[in-house]
Parts: sequence; C-alpha cells; structure tokens
Amino acid sequence: MAAAFLWALPLLWPHGETRVSAVLVYLFVTWGLSVLASAALARALRRAERDTDTDG
Repeated sequence: MAAAFLWALPLLWPHGETRVSAVLVYLFVTWGLSVLASAALARALRRAERDTDTDG
C-alpha cells in the first residue's frame, strides 16, 4: 500500500514545473526501496516462521 501511494505521489506534483527526469529518478528510487523492503520483510517472516516451528 505504501508503495502504491509513493508511486501515485508524482500525480499531485504541479504540472510543468517538475522535470520528467526527476520524476523518473523518483520512481526508480521508490521501486528500488520497495524491492529492498519486500526482501527484508520476507526474510523476517521466514525467520519468524522458523522460530515458531522449532518451538514445538
């Protein structure tokens, strides 16, 4: 949900004042951070699942 909001944020920027290259850099950085956050969340969930499986 947060990534969808961050991707939609450029739609609220004033038209004509923002360069397209700046928007593309923003979207690429947002995409990269979303990938990293997803990987970190998957790793944490995998670790938590392993911990609950070994507790018995």
